[in-house]
Amino acid sequence: MLKIPEPWVLSVDRAEWHFGTCVFNILVLGGVHQGVAIPLVWTMLEKPGNANTLERMQLLSRFLEHFGPIQIAYLTADREFVGQEWFSYLQADPPTPIRIRIRANHCLFKGYRALKAKTLFAHLQPLSSRCYAKSADCGGTGSMSRRCV
Repeated sequence: MLKIPEPWVLSVDRAEWHFGTCVFNILVLGGVHQGVAIPLVWTMLEKPGNANTLERMQLLSRFLEHFGPIQIAYLTADREFVGQEWFSYLQADPPTPIRIRIRANHCLFKGYRALKAKTLFAHLQPLSSRCYAKSADCGGTGSMSRRCV
């Protein structure tokens, strides 16, 4: 229906809106096209605050049920979408390339050394990037077919 060419860039985000005494906490997965994220699947969270890993995985599974296997350029998210179980899920076969904003004091591993993100990326200029990945192919696309939750 949208005719967005593959590979797709996906975006996951959470928004909390207050209307009087009503609070709406929404977890959204969108497809990014020409710089605009188009909501494709969403979940109303029945609690305040962040979505947990299971809620994120269920959202991604619902997306795959509706849109089937597609080529994914990468999934992008803000720094609240971190965690070892979440990253392991995204890197399961087939792996989903990710671009996650992280805090400057977040520790990352380079080899056997743990470094803060601000140290590891200190040499970068604004709007530049650096890919650290287990595989040599960090610029390619991932194919998503199905996930079990």
